[in-house]
Amino acid sequence: MQNKIIATTIISLLFITGAWAQGYPDSVIATIPVGNGPWGLAITPDGRYVYVANRYSNNISVIRTSDNAVIQTIPLESNPFDVVASPNGNRIYVSCIGNGKVYGIRPSDNVVKDTIVVEQFPHGLAITPNGNYLYVTHWSRNRISVIQTSNNSILDTIYISNHPAYADVTPNGEYLYVSIAHSDNVSVFRTSDNTLKKSIIVEDYPNYIAVTPNGNFVYVANCWGNSVSVIRTSDDTVVKTIPLSGNPCGISITPDGNYTYVTTRTNRLVLIIRTSDNSVVGSVPVGNTPCAIAISPSGSSVYVTNTGDNSVSVIGWSMSQSNARNVVSLSPDPNPVVSEIMQGGVFHRYYKTVDSLNNDTPHAWVKAVFGNDTAYFISGNDAIVDINFSTSAYQPGSTVNGSIIEVSGRPITPIEFEVEILERRYDRTLALDGKLEVAGEFLAGLSVMLDA
Repeated sequence: MQNKIIATTIISLLFITGAWAQGYPDSVIATIPVGNGPWGLAITPDGRYVYVANRYSNNISVIRTSDNAVIQTIPLESNPFDVVASPNGNRIYVSCIGNGKVYGIRPSDNVVKDTIVVEQFPHGLAITPNGNYLYVTHWSRNRISVIQTSNNSILDTIYISNHPAYADVTPNGEYLYVSIAHSDNVSVFRTSDNTLKKSIIVEDYPNYIAVTPNGNFVYVANCWGNSVSVIRTSDDTVVKTIPLSGNPCGISITPDGNYTYVTTRTNRLVLIIRTSDNSVVGSVPVGNTPCAIAISPSGSSVYVTNTGDNSVSVIGWSMSQSNARNVVSLSPDPNPVVSEIMQGGVFHRYYKTVDSLNNDTPHAWVKAVFGNDTAYFISGNDAIVDINFSTSAYQPGSTVNGSIIEVSGRPITPIEFEVEILERRYDRTLALDGKLEVAGEFLAGLSVMLDA
């Protein structure tokens, strides 16, 4: 049966907390060919795109995360190397080690808008949480450029010996942590005046570095030391050294802070560390010579550059990890939350993922098609999945045909519905005793529109 839903009339909001607390992405779900020698990468703050620096083909691959397709290749001269996204999503910054420049790409149209001349051999990039300052390490020049992003001027230069490699900034924006590859330490700088606070001895050849979302710890991949150092930021002390193998290189931490992902270059693995006890709880085979790694804002996908075979691996939830082996269908969520008016924004529909005995199955993939667009969604710990899409791309008066066609890799009898895009808009809603009042006008029976 086909159901018709007035998209501009209601929006259901369901905030699922801790959706990833009981597990983690643990299986390669896609391998994406990109340019030659992919190295650094960054995901936009909205999670929609991944930008990959292809060092030897002198370009940037833009990956759309909804279907993991390369939608554009941006030419960029002189060995693009590292990538960072501004917190507001307005710029993607790329260091180019061959010409001493950092470029700023505008994601809305992927046009190179900024060319910032810095010192030679720009290497790693880090940006403050407010987006005001961009830090550029210069590997062979033994210094760090501090760029004021409002006018792209070099505000300061920090001199540091022995090859500064990569950097990260604490969430409060107060400290910059920099791995110093040839002196086996991490240097800590105050961002208020760019002065050195402390140097922390770690193990051999520290590489990529990541600060936990709460700012309490810094994880450092020691490439030649075959380990990860864990630094406590309250006193800048190494509190744990985690032995690994395979030359650790890239490192990234899930948004909830529960897991750290580390690439190991020579054994073609991504290792997963549980931060609560710093134990290795998983490993994922990826491509040849994995390098940089980035995790989506939702924590559901992990992207890895494979320098040796010119690809990007996408790590997602496996069937066993999702606890969805027996999922055969969806059932409507019996208690949808209706709390706000759709104002040409996002259409939401909620279901529960269930098995053959109608038991809830958290962390199950659901595939849906809206018009010409395909999207994947995942249910939370409560087994509720939010099927949603933006209505802003459609004209008032149009109708979008939707169909849910697959659950955790298994085709199901399609659940079809229509979304009618109306011109009418409402300003606010009030939920009163299970009934919905819209701008003072009671709409009888509105809640049944959420039923399957």
